[in-house]
Amino acid sequence: MKTHPRLGGPLRSLLNDLGGAAMSRERLLRGGTLLFAVLLGLLATWLLLAEIVRPAAYSLPTDAAASLAVVDKRAAALRAASFGMFRGDLWSQAAFTYADLLWPTDRQNPSRSLDDALRSIKRALSDAPDQPGTWLMLAVLASRFPSIHMNSAELLKISYYTGPTAQDLIPLRLSLAVQSDAFDDPEIRRFFGRDIRLMLRRGNAVGITALYSSTSPARRPVIEQIIKGLDPSLLETLHAK
Repeated sequence: MKTHPRLGGPLRSLLNDLGGAAMSRERLLRGGTLLFAVLLGLLATWLLLAEIVRPAAYSLPTDAAASLAVVDKRAAALRAASFGMFRGDLWSQAAFTYADLLWPTDRQNPSRSLDDALRSIKRALSDAPDQPGTWLMLAVLASRFPSIHMNSAELLKISYYTGPTAQDLIPLRLSLAVQSDAFDDPEIRRFFGRDIRLMLRRGNAVGITALYSSTSPARRPVIEQIIKGLDPSLLETLHAK
């Protein structure tokens, strides 16, 4: 920094110090900006890699046919989850590719696939515990495979707590509730009744008919009682069938 020749030594020294401090601050600002740009670029690359390899978005399959349709997406979903690392949504999608385990099949030894599914579910819930579909999948698996040693009814409740308005999960929730010991839980019964009423309001008679047909005779009166005050004609149809 240049100073006027008539300025005294102390003043000239002060001005030089101020100029040097300003230049230091400018270098720090530039360095910080460059570092931020680099970090932002790395973050964008990380997100982009996961999005490039991930399959099209899909939710938890709620029937056997839909579960088979996502099995071939497993490799891509696992790669995307590995790239995403801490993205629970990607680990959930990876877990959903094992949804064929939710329905009985002719496979003799599903233990390996079950272990893989549980690892993906654990990662998903560890990084994003607010996903109702993942909790529901774990609840159904706990109901089907006692070796998991988890309370299916409690897991089903968490699925309701985290996604009370997740209408796409209603068929599988109702099926699990009515076919397991969870049905004896008063809170599950309230959730069950609410879902039935929601299906009635949406005019989903086909879904209710399918649920009624798969329900044991001992538990059908619960469904009948809910329907009776809202759609008597549907109740007559169910009795006729």
